[in-house]
Amino acid sequence: MKMDNLKNEEMYVLCAPDGSVQLTTLAPEFVMCIGMAELLASKGISKPVTEMFEAGYEILPVKVTIVQNGTADEGFKKAKKSLK
Repeated sequence: MKMDNLKNEEMYVLCAPDGSVQLTTLAPEFVMCIGMAELLASKGISKPVTEMFEAGYEILPVKVTIVQNGTADEGFKKAKKSLK
């Protein structure tokens, strides 16, 4: 499969006070970014959103570029090797 590459797409992402990006919250809309963070918190995967904001987390606008780097089969084989 050939995917459509993204180039400088405007998105939003939750960022920790230390500058680390919480990639699971990457979204094309601000409210969707919050929604992903709330979903993760509801499943016990992360802290509640209000608690993260109080701790200094922020939702930041970012520009994202994603370029395909191989096939799904190649990616699976690479991931499988890393599990050994």
